[in-house]
Amino acid sequence: MRRRYIKVAMVLGLLCQEVMSAEAELEIGGTLVADPCVLTVDTEDQTVDFGAIASKTFINHSHSVGQPFSIHLSECDLTLGNSVQLTFRGEEDSDQPGTFAIGGEVAGVAIALEDSEAQPVVPGGASLPLSLNEGDTLLRYQAYLQAQDFSKVKEGEFISTLIFELEYE
Repeated sequence: MRRRYIKVAMVLGLLCQEVMSAEAELEIGGTLVADPCVLTVDTEDQTVDFGAIASKTFINHSHSVGQPFSIHLSECDLTLGNSVQLTFRGEEDSDQPGTFAIGGEVAGVAIALEDSEAQPVVPGGASLPLSLNEGDTLLRYQAYLQAQDFSKVKEGEFISTLIFELEYE
């Protein structure tokens, strides 16, 4: 009886060996970069919440109160680069050039951004080079709702997704 088990085990071992000898290809790749700074995790995915804004705000004003947000760069090594340019990407509003289109139930409003110097940030436009600090750099911005014509403003929920790109120099 013992021999029978050994023979069966040897035959199964040969069958398994054939299956195990199959070849496959594994491609491994990536990009090695020398970015001067690290984008902090809390900066990667942000939500800017305007809360509730009364539509009557736009009767006498072209925009809402700004909502601040920032981009935090850490571990900046100035030997690898001493400035950065930011580009915000998103759909441009067709009625208000230079602003970002929004989705949802609203109409007649768009998202406008400005930098810490109160300069407008336009969709797809690269910023002027911004100086980096050794260690941490905090880039401050402000977002607000903008309307050019109150008669076109329609209430409702809104959302807009923007992507920003960093280019170090």
